[in-house]
Amino acid sequence: MPEWTNILNFWNKTGFTSLDVIALVLFLVCWIGYILFADYSRFAPKGIVQSMNDYRSQWMRLMVSRDVRIVDSQIMGNLLHSTTFLASTTILLLGGTIAALGAGDQAIAVLTDLPFTTATAREAWEIKVLLMAAVFVYAFFKFAWAMRLFNYGSILVGAAPAEDAPQSEKTRFITRTTAINRIAASNYSQGIRSYFFSVAALGWFLHPIFFMIASIWVVLVVYRREFRSKALAALQKTDESDAA
Repeated sequence: MPEWTNILNFWNKTGFTSLDVIALVLFLVCWIGYILFADYSRFAPKGIVQSMNDYRSQWMRLMVSRDVRIVDSQIMGNLLHSTTFLASTTILLLGGTIAALGAGDQAIAVLTDLPFTTATAREAWEIKVLLMAAVFVYAFFKFAWAMRLFNYGSILVGAAPAEDAPQSEKTRFITRTTAINRIAASNYSQGIRSYFFSVAALGWFLHPIFFMIASIWVVLVVYRREFRSKALAALQKTDESDAA
């Protein structure tokens, strides 16, 4: 009972209204719902991530048919480098977010002077900052795992069968290496999306209404880029011309 009493007292001190709770729930629904839609629903194959996965499979098939694979190693190195960079950047962002907890009084004073903002208690500020920290922690885990998988993929490229190897051996290699690259790309994409949703989380520092608008806006932006972008249209046109 004392623990629940302390939690209840802390919640009362935050000054959160039902609008804040609705905004937070909407944010989580938008983020989790989009992950389920873009990666696990029947619409996922229509997105740009799945389209690029098809090219990953084609890349592996072409790689085993050539003897010199320097370019393939360079591509894997570029993928690994960009993922490592984002993982390192996320650590810096996470450190800055945690440091913001110690500057709560100054930040609250600045926010109070801005128009359209609501009064923020110190406890509410800490919860909002911790939400940002949670977003970056999630992004770091995704980037770190993608980095490790791309590293495994680099090893698999180095272990690729020779050009004159049996076709069955090549087929097994293509299946395994493509699967590793697809999983790595999926984690990388989810890490990138976390950056977008961290922008939505900033809206909560201003007003819960801004938080809700930003959450919906981020979903629309990410959806357009992954399912309605010119880049995806270019890939689909290429596929259609090849089929013709």
